[in-house]
Amino acid sequence: MPPRICILAETTPFAWVAHYVRAFRRCAEVFTVGPSPSAEDLARWGWSHLVHLVEPNDVTLDLGDLADPRTVLPGGWTPDLVVAIASNGRPACHALHLLDCPSVFVSVDSWQCLADFEDARYYDLVFVAQREFVAPMRAMGARHVQWLPLAADPEVHRPVEGEPDHDMAFVGNADAVAHRERAALLHRLQRHFTIHRENHVLGEDYCRAFARGKLAFNRSAMEDLNMRVFEALAMGRCLITDRQAKRNGLLDLFEENSHLVTYANETELFSKIRRFLDDETGRHAIAAAGRAEVLARHTYDHRVRTILDVVAGCKARVDPPAKHGLLACLPRIPGVVVDVGLASRASKYLLRRHGATRFIGLGVPDGKGKPSPSRYDEMRPWPGNGLLADTALVADISALPGTPEEALRAVHTLLTEGGCMVLALPAPGLAALGLRADNDALTAWLRARDFHLVHGRHSAGGVILAARKRTRLLREVLGDFENRFSAAEGAFEKGYLDHIPADL
Repeated sequence: MPPRICILAETTPFAWVAHYVRAFRRCAEVFTVGPSPSAEDLARWGWSHLVHLVEPNDVTLDLGDLADPRTVLPGGWTPDLVVAIASNGRPACHALHLLDCPSVFVSVDSWQCLADFEDARYYDLVFVAQREFVAPMRAMGARHVQWLPLAADPEVHRPVEGEPDHDMAFVGNADAVAHRERAALLHRLQRHFTIHRENHVLGEDYCRAFARGKLAFNRSAMEDLNMRVFEALAMGRCLITDRQAKRNGLLDLFEENSHLVTYANETELFSKIRRFLDDETGRHAIAAAGRAEVLARHTYDHRVRTILDVVAGCKARVDPPAKHGLLACLPRIPGVVVDVGLASRASKYLLRRHGATRFIGLGVPDGKGKPSPSRYDEMRPWPGNGLLADTALVADISALPGTPEEALRAVHTLLTEGGCMVLALPAPGLAALGLRADNDALTAWLRARDFHLVHGRHSAGGVILAARKRTRLLREVLGDFENRFSAAEGAFEKGYLDHIPADL
Protein backbone atom coordinates (compact mmCIF):
# COMPACT_ATOMS: atom_id res chain seq x y z
CA MET A 1 0.00 0.00 0.00
CA PRO A 2 1.53 3.36 -0.98
CA PRO A 3 2.25 5.84 1.82
CA ARG A 4 -0.11 8.74 2.45
CA ILE A 5 1.66 12.08 2.20
CA CYS A 6 0.23 15.49 3.01
CA ILE A 7 2.08 18.26 1.14
CA LEU A 8 2.00 21.82 2.48
CA ALA A 9 2.96 24.30 -0.23
CA GLU A 10 1.80 27.08 -2.48
CA THR A 11 0.69 25.58 -5.78
CA THR A 12 2.93 26.98 -8.52
CA PRO A 13 3.25 25.50 -12.01
CA PHE A 14 6.57 27.24 -12.69
CA ALA A 15 8.75 26.25 -9.73
CA TRP A 16 10.09 23.20 -7.94
CA VAL A 17 6.83 22.62 -6.04
CA ALA A 18 5.03 21.27 -9.11
CA HIS A 19 7.91 18.89 -9.90
CA TYR A 20 8.07 17.61 -6.34
CA VAL A 21 4.31 17.08 -6.18
CA ARG A 22 4.34 15.07 -9.43
CA ALA A 23 7.22 12.93 -8.17
CA PHE A 24 5.47 12.25 -4.85
CA ARG A 25 2.26 11.32 -6.68
CA ARG A 26 4.16 8.66 -8.62
CA CYS A 27 4.94 6.74 -5.43
CA ALA A 28 2.38 7.85 -2.85
CA GLU A 29 -1.19 8.89 -2.18
CA VAL A 30 -0.92 12.67 -1.96
CA PHE A 31 -3.16 15.33 -0.42
CA THR A 32 -2.13 18.97 -0.94
CA VAL A 33 -2.86 21.93 1.33
CA GLY A 34 -1.85 25.55 0.88
CA PRO A 35 -2.47 28.81 -0.98
CA SER A 36 -2.71 29.36 -4.71
CA PRO A 37 -1.30 32.47 -6.42
CA SER A 38 -3.90 35.04 -7.40
CA ALA A 39 -4.15 36.66 -10.82
CA GLU A 40 -2.57 39.74 -9.24
CA ASP A 41 0.35 37.68 -7.93
CA LEU A 42 0.95 36.18 -11.38
CA ALA A 43 0.82 39.61 -13.00
CA ARG A 44 3.38 40.94 -10.53
CA TRP A 45 5.72 38.03 -11.30
CA GLY A 46 5.22 38.34 -15.06
CA TRP A 47 3.32 35.05 -15.39
CA SER A 48 -0.17 36.28 -16.31
CA HIS A 49 -0.17 34.24 -19.51
CA LEU A 50 0.16 31.04 -17.45
CA VAL A 51 -2.82 31.53 -15.15
CA HIS A 52 -4.58 28.60 -16.84
CA LEU A 53 -1.85 26.24 -15.59
CA VAL A 54 -2.47 26.90 -11.90
CA GLU A 55 -4.10 23.85 -10.34
CA PRO A 56 -5.53 24.60 -6.87
CA ASN A 57 -4.48 22.47 -3.94
CA ASP A 58 -6.93 19.94 -2.54
CA VAL A 59 -7.50 22.47 0.25
CA THR A 60 -6.74 26.12 -0.51
CA LEU A 61 -5.84 28.26 2.50
CA ASP A 62 -3.12 30.40 4.03
CA LEU A 63 -0.99 27.98 6.00
CA GLY A 64 -0.43 30.62 8.65
CA ASP A 65 -4.11 30.18 9.54
CA LEU A 66 -3.81 26.41 9.98
CA ALA A 67 -3.90 25.99 13.77
CA ASP A 68 -4.63 22.25 13.58
CA PRO A 69 -3.74 20.33 10.38
CA ARG A 70 -6.10 17.51 11.34
CA THR A 71 -9.11 19.74 10.64
CA VAL A 72 -8.44 20.00 6.89
CA LEU A 73 -7.67 16.35 6.14
CA PRO A 74 -10.34 14.07 4.63
CA GLY A 75 -12.32 12.00 7.09
CA GLY A 76 -10.50 8.76 7.85
CA TRP A 77 -7.38 9.91 5.96
CA THR A 78 -4.32 9.87 8.23
CA PRO A 79 -0.97 10.87 6.72
CA ASP A 80 2.17 8.79 7.11
CA LEU A 81 4.28 11.87 6.38
CA VAL A 82 3.89 15.65 6.09
CA VAL A 83 6.14 17.46 3.58
CA ALA A 84 6.27 21.26 3.60
CA ILE A 85 7.89 22.77 0.49
CA ALA A 86 8.92 26.40 0.72
CA SER A 87 8.26 28.62 -2.28
CA ASN A 88 6.69 32.06 -2.75
CA GLY A 89 4.44 31.37 0.23
CA ARG A 90 5.88 30.06 3.47
CA PRO A 91 4.57 26.73 4.81
CA ALA A 92 4.03 28.33 8.21
CA CYS A 93 2.01 25.57 9.89
CA HIS A 94 3.57 25.34 13.36
CA ALA A 95 1.32 22.62 14.76
CA LEU A 96 2.82 19.51 13.20
CA HIS A 97 3.25 17.95 16.67
CA LEU A 98 -0.53 17.33 16.64
CA LEU A 99 -0.06 14.68 13.93
CA ASP A 100 1.36 11.27 14.78
CA CYS A 101 3.68 11.15 11.77
CA PRO A 102 7.09 12.55 10.81
CA SER A 103 7.34 15.96 9.16
CA VAL A 104 9.76 17.22 6.51
CA PHE A 105 10.66 20.78 5.48
CA VAL A 106 12.24 21.51 2.07
CA SER A 107 14.01 24.88 1.75
CA VAL A 108 15.23 25.94 -1.70
CA ASP A 109 15.86 29.70 -1.84
CA SER A 110 17.27 29.93 1.68
CA TRP A 111 19.40 32.90 0.66
CA GLN A 112 16.35 35.08 0.07
CA CYS A 113 13.55 33.36 2.03
CA LEU A 114 14.26 34.49 5.58
CA ALA A 115 11.12 32.80 6.93
CA ASP A 116 12.64 29.40 6.08
CA PHE A 117 15.10 29.73 8.97
CA GLU A 118 12.31 30.23 11.47
CA ASP A 119 9.87 27.71 9.99
CA ALA A 120 12.41 24.90 9.66
CA ARG A 121 12.72 24.36 13.41
CA TYR A 122 9.13 23.06 13.64
CA TYR A 123 9.90 20.03 11.44
CA ASP A 124 11.54 16.71 12.24
CA LEU A 125 13.75 16.66 9.14
CA VAL A 126 15.00 19.55 7.02
CA PHE A 127 16.36 19.36 3.47
CA VAL A 128 18.20 22.37 2.04
CA ALA A 129 18.82 22.79 -1.70
CA GLN A 130 21.86 25.04 -1.26
CA ARG A 131 24.54 23.23 0.72
CA GLU A 132 26.02 26.30 2.38
CA PHE A 133 22.81 26.79 4.38
CA VAL A 134 22.89 23.42 6.14
CA ALA A 135 25.04 24.79 8.98
CA PRO A 136 23.11 28.09 9.36
CA MET A 137 19.81 26.19 9.54
CA ARG A 138 21.21 24.08 12.36
CA ALA A 139 22.63 27.14 14.10
CA MET A 140 19.20 28.77 13.99
CA GLY A 141 17.61 25.80 15.76
CA ALA A 142 16.58 23.26 13.11
CA ARG A 143 17.45 19.60 13.64
CA HIS A 144 18.45 16.83 11.23
CA VAL A 145 19.36 19.21 8.40
CA GLN A 146 20.94 17.84 5.24
CA TRP A 147 21.69 18.87 1.67
CA LEU A 148 19.22 17.89 -1.05
CA PRO A 149 20.00 19.57 -4.39
CA LEU A 150 17.42 20.61 -6.94
CA ALA A 151 16.77 18.32 -9.89
CA ALA A 152 15.09 17.89 -13.29
CA ASP A 153 11.71 16.49 -14.28
CA PRO A 154 12.26 14.29 -17.37
CA GLU A 155 8.59 14.59 -18.34
CA VAL A 156 9.04 18.36 -18.63
CA HIS A 157 12.74 18.89 -19.33
CA ARG A 158 13.54 16.88 -22.45
CA PRO A 159 15.24 17.25 -25.84
CA VAL A 160 13.20 18.62 -28.74
CA GLU A 161 13.87 18.38 -32.44
CA GLY A 162 15.33 21.27 -34.35
CA GLU A 163 18.68 22.75 -35.30
CA PRO A 164 20.07 25.57 -33.14
CA ASP A 165 20.14 28.96 -34.85
CA HIS A 166 22.09 30.88 -32.15
CA ASP A 167 25.46 30.45 -30.49
CA MET A 168 23.85 30.28 -27.06
CA ALA A 169 20.47 30.23 -25.36
CA PHE A 170 19.53 31.61 -21.98
CA VAL A 171 16.10 31.31 -20.35
CA GLY A 172 15.55 33.07 -17.05
CA ASN A 173 15.59 36.27 -15.07
CA ALA A 174 18.20 38.93 -15.76
CA ASP A 175 16.33 41.88 -14.30
CA ALA A 176 16.04 41.49 -10.53
CA VAL A 177 18.51 43.02 -8.11
CA ALA A 178 20.14 39.67 -7.40
CA HIS A 179 20.79 39.12 -11.13
CA ARG A 180 22.60 42.35 -11.97
CA GLU A 181 25.91 40.64 -12.65
CA ARG A 182 24.18 38.05 -14.86
CA ALA A 183 22.49 40.82 -16.84
CA ALA A 184 25.77 42.70 -17.30
CA LEU A 185 27.55 39.54 -18.42
CA LEU A 186 24.82 38.71 -20.96
CA HIS A 187 25.06 42.26 -22.32
CA ARG A 188 28.81 41.87 -22.87
CA LEU A 189 28.38 38.44 -24.44
CA GLN A 190 25.86 39.77 -26.93
CA ARG A 191 28.53 42.00 -28.43
CA HIS A 192 30.40 38.91 -29.63
CA PHE A 193 27.90 36.05 -29.89
CA THR A 194 24.29 35.49 -30.88
CA ILE A 195 22.15 34.69 -27.86
CA HIS A 196 18.53 33.59 -27.85
CA ARG A 197 16.96 34.97 -24.65
CA GLU A 198 13.54 34.32 -23.17
CA ASN A 199 11.88 34.48 -19.78
CA HIS A 200 8.55 33.37 -18.30
CA VAL A 201 8.17 30.30 -20.53
CA LEU A 202 7.27 26.77 -19.44
CA GLY A 203 7.00 23.24 -20.75
CA GLU A 204 7.53 22.73 -24.47
CA ASP A 205 8.27 26.44 -24.99
CA TYR A 206 11.00 26.25 -22.35
CA CYS A 207 12.65 23.27 -24.05
CA ARG A 208 12.38 24.86 -27.50
CA ALA A 209 13.93 28.08 -26.23
CA PHE A 210 17.04 26.27 -25.00
CA ALA A 211 17.17 24.16 -28.18
CA ARG A 212 17.81 27.31 -30.22
CA GLY A 213 21.33 27.62 -28.80
CA LYS A 214 24.37 25.49 -29.57
CA LEU A 215 25.30 26.09 -25.94
CA ALA A 216 23.08 26.63 -22.91
CA PHE A 217 24.32 29.51 -20.77
CA ASN A 218 24.00 29.82 -16.99
CA ARG A 219 25.27 32.19 -14.35
CA SER A 220 24.21 31.65 -10.74
CA ALA A 221 22.75 34.53 -8.75
CA MET A 222 24.43 33.83 -5.40
CA GLU A 223 26.86 30.99 -6.11
CA ASP A 224 23.78 28.78 -5.90
CA LEU A 225 23.27 25.48 -7.69
CA ASN A 226 20.12 26.54 -9.52
CA MET A 227 17.35 24.69 -11.34
CA ARG A 228 18.71 25.68 -14.74
CA VAL A 229 21.79 23.46 -14.33
CA PHE A 230 19.74 20.27 -14.00
CA GLU A 231 17.05 21.29 -16.49
CA ALA A 232 19.38 22.31 -19.32
CA LEU A 233 21.34 19.09 -18.94
CA ALA A 234 18.14 17.03 -18.98
CA MET A 235 17.21 18.73 -22.26
CA GLY A 236 20.42 17.40 -23.79
CA ARG A 237 22.08 20.80 -24.12
CA CYS A 238 25.79 21.44 -23.68
CA LEU A 239 25.75 23.65 -20.59
CA ILE A 240 28.35 26.29 -19.79
CA THR A 241 27.96 27.54 -16.22
CA ASP A 242 29.97 29.48 -13.63
CA ARG A 243 32.28 27.56 -11.35
CA GLN A 244 31.24 29.64 -8.33
CA ALA A 245 28.39 27.20 -7.77
CA LYS A 246 30.96 24.63 -6.61
CA ARG A 247 30.38 26.19 -3.18
CA ASN A 248 26.97 24.53 -3.25
CA GLY A 249 28.04 21.23 -4.76
CA LEU A 250 28.21 21.73 -8.54
CA LEU A 251 31.49 19.84 -8.94
CA ASP A 252 30.49 17.17 -6.43
CA LEU A 253 27.57 16.21 -8.66
CA PHE A 254 29.02 16.81 -12.13
CA GLU A 255 32.41 16.45 -13.77
CA GLU A 256 33.92 19.39 -15.64
CA ASN A 257 34.36 18.91 -19.39
CA SER A 258 32.56 15.60 -19.14
CA HIS A 259 29.00 16.45 -18.02
CA LEU A 260 29.19 20.23 -18.46
CA VAL A 261 31.57 23.12 -19.11
CA THR A 262 32.51 25.63 -16.40
CA TYR A 263 34.16 29.04 -16.27
CA ALA A 264 35.76 31.00 -13.45
CA ASN A 265 35.87 34.44 -15.05
CA GLU A 266 34.89 36.33 -18.17
CA THR A 267 38.13 35.61 -20.04
CA GLU A 268 37.73 31.86 -19.54
CA LEU A 269 34.06 32.08 -20.49
CA PHE A 270 34.76 33.75 -23.84
CA SER A 271 37.57 31.29 -24.58
CA LYS A 272 35.45 28.22 -23.85
CA ILE A 273 32.47 29.49 -25.82
CA ARG A 274 34.66 29.90 -28.90
CA ARG A 275 36.27 26.50 -28.32
CA PHE A 276 33.02 24.57 -28.09
CA LEU A 277 31.28 26.46 -30.88
CA ASP A 278 34.09 25.16 -33.10
CA ASP A 279 33.98 21.64 -31.65
CA GLU A 280 30.59 20.18 -32.57
CA THR A 281 31.62 16.60 -31.74
CA GLY A 282 32.87 17.54 -28.29
CA ARG A 283 29.81 19.67 -27.67
CA HIS A 284 27.43 16.82 -28.47
CA ALA A 285 29.43 14.33 -26.37
CA ILE A 286 29.23 16.58 -23.28
CA ALA A 287 25.51 17.19 -23.87
CA ALA A 288 24.80 13.46 -24.08
CA ALA A 289 26.88 12.64 -21.00
CA GLY A 290 25.27 15.45 -19.00
CA ARG A 291 21.77 14.30 -19.85
CA ALA A 292 22.60 10.67 -18.97
CA GLU A 293 24.03 11.75 -15.60
CA VAL A 294 20.91 13.75 -14.69
CA LEU A 295 18.56 10.94 -15.69
CA ALA A 296 20.61 8.45 -13.69
CA ARG A 297 20.94 10.44 -10.46
CA HIS A 298 19.30 13.85 -10.44
CA THR A 299 15.57 13.73 -11.14
CA TYR A 300 12.83 14.69 -8.67
CA ASP A 301 12.04 10.99 -8.36
CA HIS A 302 15.56 10.54 -6.98
CA ARG A 303 15.06 13.42 -4.55
CA VAL A 304 11.74 12.04 -3.32
CA ARG A 305 13.31 8.62 -2.81
CA THR A 306 16.06 10.22 -0.72
CA ILE A 307 13.47 11.96 1.46
CA LEU A 308 11.50 8.76 1.99
CA ASP A 309 14.63 6.73 2.74
CA VAL A 310 15.85 9.26 5.33
CA VAL A 311 12.41 9.34 6.97
CA ALA A 312 12.29 5.54 7.10
CA GLY A 313 15.73 5.46 8.71
CA CYS A 314 14.70 7.90 11.46
CA LYS A 315 11.23 6.54 12.25
CA ALA A 316 12.22 4.32 15.16
CA ARG A 317 9.13 4.66 17.36
CA VAL A 318 6.58 1.88 17.29
CA ASP A 319 3.84 4.08 18.73
CA PRO A 320 3.23 7.80 19.24
CA PRO A 321 4.51 9.57 22.37
CA ALA A 322 2.55 9.57 25.60
CA LYS A 323 0.03 12.39 25.66
CA HIS A 324 0.95 13.53 29.16
CA GLY A 325 3.95 14.83 31.05
CA LEU A 326 7.29 15.68 29.47
CA LEU A 327 6.94 12.97 26.83
CA ALA A 328 3.98 14.85 25.34
CA CYS A 329 6.55 17.36 24.03
CA LEU A 330 9.29 14.87 23.19
CA PRO A 331 10.68 15.48 19.68
CA ARG A 332 9.83 12.81 17.14
CA ILE A 333 13.51 11.96 16.64
CA PRO A 334 14.90 12.46 20.16
CA GLY A 335 18.33 10.88 19.63
CA VAL A 336 20.51 10.97 22.76
CA VAL A 337 18.31 12.06 25.69
CA VAL A 338 19.58 13.43 29.01
CA ASP A 339 17.43 13.55 32.16
CA VAL A 340 18.63 16.73 33.88
CA GLY A 341 18.17 16.31 37.63
CA LEU A 342 16.75 12.76 37.38
CA ALA A 343 13.17 13.99 37.91
CA SER A 344 11.50 13.00 34.62
CA ARG A 345 10.16 9.59 35.76
CA ALA A 346 11.13 8.22 32.34
CA SER A 347 13.16 5.06 31.77
CA LYS A 348 15.46 3.81 29.03
CA TYR A 349 12.86 1.20 28.10
CA LEU A 350 10.13 3.80 27.58
CA LEU A 351 12.46 6.22 25.77
CA ARG A 352 13.60 3.51 23.35
CA ARG A 353 9.99 2.99 22.29
CA HIS A 354 9.98 6.66 21.35
CA GLY A 355 13.17 6.55 19.27
CA ALA A 356 15.83 7.53 21.82
CA THR A 357 19.22 6.03 21.00
CA ARG A 358 20.57 6.51 24.53
CA PHE A 359 19.16 7.76 27.86
CA ILE A 360 21.59 9.41 30.27
CA GLY A 361 20.80 10.45 33.83
CA LEU A 362 22.45 13.68 34.98
CA GLY A 363 22.40 13.83 38.79
CA VAL A 364 22.92 16.96 40.87
CA PRO A 365 24.56 17.23 44.33
CA ASP A 366 21.99 16.67 47.09
CA GLY A 367 19.25 16.42 44.48
CA LYS A 368 15.85 14.97 45.24
CA GLY A 369 15.98 12.46 42.41
CA LYS A 370 17.49 9.15 43.62
CA PRO A 371 16.23 6.68 40.99
CA SER A 372 17.68 3.29 40.27
CA PRO A 373 20.64 3.48 37.87
CA SER A 374 18.94 0.70 35.87
CA ARG A 375 16.54 3.35 34.48
CA TYR A 376 19.40 4.79 32.44
CA ASP A 377 21.95 3.59 29.94
CA GLU A 378 24.48 5.72 31.80
CA MET A 379 24.62 8.16 34.73
CA ARG A 380 26.82 11.24 35.07
CA PRO A 381 27.18 14.08 37.58
CA TRP A 382 25.97 17.63 36.91
CA PRO A 383 26.83 19.62 34.81
CA GLY A 384 27.84 16.79 32.46
CA ASN A 385 31.08 18.33 31.22
CA GLY A 386 31.81 17.19 27.66
CA LEU A 387 28.37 15.61 27.24
CA LEU A 388 26.37 16.42 24.10
CA ALA A 389 22.71 15.43 23.87
CA ASP A 390 19.99 15.85 21.27
CA THR A 391 17.22 16.22 23.86
CA ALA A 392 17.27 17.44 27.46
CA LEU A 393 14.37 16.68 29.82
CA VAL A 394 14.16 19.27 32.60
CA ALA A 395 11.35 18.27 34.95
CA ASP A 396 12.32 20.56 37.86
CA ILE A 397 14.55 23.54 37.07
CA SER A 398 14.31 24.80 40.65
CA ALA A 399 16.19 21.71 41.87
CA LEU A 400 19.26 22.48 39.74
CA PRO A 401 22.28 24.23 41.27
CA GLY A 402 22.53 28.00 40.89
CA THR A 403 19.89 30.34 39.52
CA PRO A 404 17.42 29.34 36.80
CA GLU A 405 19.44 31.49 34.39
CA GLU A 406 22.60 29.55 35.20
CA ALA A 407 20.75 26.25 34.88
CA LEU A 408 19.40 27.19 31.43
CA ARG A 409 22.87 28.19 30.26
CA ALA A 410 24.18 24.80 31.39
CA VAL A 411 21.36 23.00 29.54
CA HIS A 412 22.08 25.09 26.44
CA THR A 413 25.71 23.92 26.59
CA LEU A 414 24.61 20.28 26.90
CA LEU A 415 22.61 20.35 23.67
CA THR A 416 23.82 19.89 20.12
CA GLU A 417 22.93 22.57 17.55
CA GLY A 418 19.17 22.51 17.13
CA GLY A 419 18.83 20.19 20.11
CA CYS A 420 15.54 20.27 22.01
CA MET A 421 14.92 21.19 25.66
CA VAL A 422 11.68 19.84 27.13
CA LEU A 423 11.05 22.03 30.17
CA ALA A 424 8.30 21.75 32.79
CA LEU A 425 7.26 25.02 34.44
CA PRO A 426 4.45 24.51 36.98
CA ALA A 427 2.50 27.53 38.20
CA PRO A 428 4.87 28.28 41.13
CA GLY A 429 7.84 28.06 38.78
CA LEU A 430 6.23 30.47 36.33
CA ALA A 431 5.51 32.91 39.15
CA ALA A 432 9.08 32.67 40.45
CA LEU A 433 10.37 33.59 37.00
CA GLY A 434 7.88 36.43 36.62
CA LEU A 435 6.22 34.66 33.68
CA ARG A 436 2.67 33.84 32.68
CA ALA A 437 1.43 30.91 30.58
CA ASP A 438 1.28 33.04 27.46
CA ASN A 439 2.87 32.09 24.14
CA ASP A 440 4.22 35.55 23.34
CA ALA A 441 5.73 35.99 26.81
CA LEU A 442 7.29 32.51 26.78
CA THR A 443 8.62 33.01 23.24
CA ALA A 444 10.33 36.27 24.21
CA TRP A 445 11.73 34.73 27.43
CA LEU A 446 13.21 31.77 25.56
CA ARG A 447 14.59 33.85 22.68
CA ALA A 448 16.48 36.00 25.16
CA ARG A 449 18.15 32.77 26.34
CA ASP A 450 18.94 31.48 22.83
CA PHE A 451 16.06 29.04 22.54
CA HIS A 452 13.18 28.96 20.02
CA LEU A 453 9.77 27.91 21.34
CA VAL A 454 8.47 25.08 19.14
CA HIS A 455 5.30 24.18 21.03
CA GLY A 456 3.94 23.89 24.54
CA ARG A 457 1.18 22.25 26.55
CA HIS A 458 -0.70 23.42 29.61
CA SER A 459 -0.18 21.09 32.54
CA ALA A 460 -1.35 21.34 36.19
CA GLY A 461 -1.66 25.10 36.08
CA GLY A 462 1.70 25.50 34.37
CA VAL A 463 3.23 24.63 31.03
CA ILE A 464 5.53 22.09 29.43
CA LEU A 465 7.64 23.61 26.66
CA ALA A 466 9.60 22.18 23.75
CA ALA A 467 12.30 24.64 22.68
CA ARG A 468 15.13 24.34 20.16
CA LYS A 469 18.64 25.53 20.91
CA ARG A 470 20.10 28.16 18.62
CA THR A 471 23.74 29.23 18.42
CA ARG A 472 23.41 32.19 16.03
CA LEU A 473 20.97 34.97 15.31
CA LEU A 474 19.36 35.19 11.89
CA ARG A 475 20.72 38.74 11.62
CA GLU A 476 24.25 37.35 11.98
CA VAL A 477 23.73 34.63 9.37
CA LEU A 478 22.21 37.01 6.82
CA GLY A 479 24.79 39.66 7.69
CA ASP A 480 27.54 37.26 6.61
CA PHE A 481 25.69 36.68 3.37
CA GLU A 482 25.16 40.38 2.77
CA ASN A 483 28.84 41.14 3.31
CA ARG A 484 29.86 38.46 0.83
CA PHE A 485 27.77 39.76 -2.04
CA SER A 486 26.59 43.33 -1.62
CA ALA A 487 29.92 44.99 -2.33
CA ALA A 488 30.59 42.94 -5.46
CA GLU A 489 27.14 42.72 -6.96
CA GLY A 490 24.78 45.11 -5.21
CA ALA A 491 22.58 42.12 -4.47
CA PHE A 492 21.25 43.51 -1.20
CA GLU A 493 19.59 46.86 -0.91
CA LYS A 494 20.57 49.19 1.91
CA GLY A 495 18.66 48.41 5.09
CA TYR A 496 17.94 44.81 4.03
CA LEU A 497 18.51 43.51 7.56
CA ASP A 498 16.59 46.27 9.30
CA HIS A 499 13.35 44.30 8.90
CA ILE A 500 14.59 41.34 10.97
CA PRO A 501 13.78 41.48 14.71
CA ALA A 502 16.93 41.93 16.78
CA ASP A 503 16.28 38.76 18.80
CA LEU A 504 15.42 36.41 15.90
